[in-house]
Amino acid sequence: MDAIGKYDIVQHLASGGMGEVFLARQSGPAGFNRMVVVKRLLPHLAREPAFVQMFLNEARVVAMLSHPNVAQIYELGQDGDTFYIAMEFVHGRSLQHVVRALAARQRLLGPPVAVRIVAMALRGLHHAHTLRVDGAVTPVVHRDMSPDNILVGFNGLARVIDFGIARAADTVSTTRTGTVKGKFAYMAPERFDNERSSEVDARVDVYAMGVVLYECLTGVRPFRGTSDAALIGAILQTSPAPAQQVNPAVPAELSAIVSRALARLPAERFPSAEAFADALEQWLAQTGQGVSEATVASFMRGLYGAEADSNPALAKPRPALAGEATVTAQGGPGRRGALLAVAALGLMAAVAGGAWLAGRARVVEVKPAAPPAEKPPEAAAPPSVKVKPGRVSFRVKPWGEIWLGAERLGVTPNVLIERPPGRYTFTVKNPEYPPRDLAVEVLPDSEVAVKVDLTAGR
Repeated sequence: MDAIGKYDIVQHLASGGMGEVFLARQSGPAGFNRMVVVKRLLPHLAREPAFVQMFLNEARVVAMLSHPNVAQIYELGQDGDTFYIAMEFVHGRSLQHVVRALAARQRLLGPPVAVRIVAMALRGLHHAHTLRVDGAVTPVVHRDMSPDNILVGFNGLARVIDFGIARAADTVSTTRTGTVKGKFAYMAPERFDNERSSEVDARVDVYAMGVVLYECLTGVRPFRGTSDAALIGAILQTSPAPAQQVNPAVPAELSAIVSRALARLPAERFPSAEAFADALEQWLAQTGQGVSEATVASFMRGLYGAEADSNPALAKPRPALAGEATVTAQGGPGRRGALLAVAALGLMAAVAGGAWLAGRARVVEVKPAAPPAEKPPEAAAPPSVKVKPGRVSFRVKPWGEIWLGAERLGVTPNVLIERPPGRYTFTVKNPEYPPRDLAVEVLPDSEVAVKVDLTAGR
């Protein structure tokens, strides 16, 4: 049976920009047995010092965190020529999966349970924001909070995962100054404005959690746009409709709390994740909603039924790895298409899970009300907003010409282009191989590395 370090592989879970994620078993003397999640740096990236340093930085930062609402890291190890992180296995589902499962039933997450889940995640974030190392406060800001990065366990406990792009105050960043990572829809306005970069602190996580709660309560995100530029413009220049206006089932007091978390100016938001959590729990107490971890556990089991008992941790180990997933663009019949090697860490360890609800904390069986009519956002960011372009670098085996429509951008290995934020389709051409189309999302002031193997499939 294949193993990574001292961990026997049970199941391949996912592949991300920098690593592969596996469910694994750790065995020891006297029948010791523990299921863990192992994230391994992709072998070809292990030869890149910058990527290795980013991977090690993530492990070092996350290892300092110890809180019930943060997924725990157990070990940083080296296996042959690559590195891995072993971390806590959580039997549950991501909040994103929960929201989608409800949407498929034309339901929304009831306010009491949504509030309890978000409050737990906020407690975990506050621990990171106030982390002390050797007696000194060393804040760790997540910077990429979204429903995907909140795991809701079948035991009712919510945990924050993936501090992969966090910056500790004492950490020398391995990414370029001003790099914007994360998901646009959950980013605070100051993260897009170069003139406000000094305002980027723990309150960007408060804002992101406001977006998460808004989405749970209404079924839609507070800002939308026909393009990335339009979405950024809406975030920078407009205020969202109150949650109660989108979904009348949301109580006015709760809607006001969400609106404060989404304030455009950091000074007008809750000053900390703890203050946000306190406001939510105070609202629960005032409404007489006794929502505990047990209530959330009951909800999860009701939503997912028997799946809650199908714990992957009890599965028999596979005799071998289920294929070596890569982040190399593949082509030809039977292939899944192009995969992009992006300089970011994706911790996709959400496995198994879910349920229903008991008592007054119930699922609201209403469809989201149609959002109020609004003027469509402009097709580009307002001229007063200085959004820097992003960069894309290409590595092609054996070599290739890079094209964008009818524009020839150059020949690898020396192709590094800049483009405004947005989604582009590049074409790689080599007379010995079929052309390869690659869809790439360009982020503001970030660099995306695209690796293509034209020989694959031959």
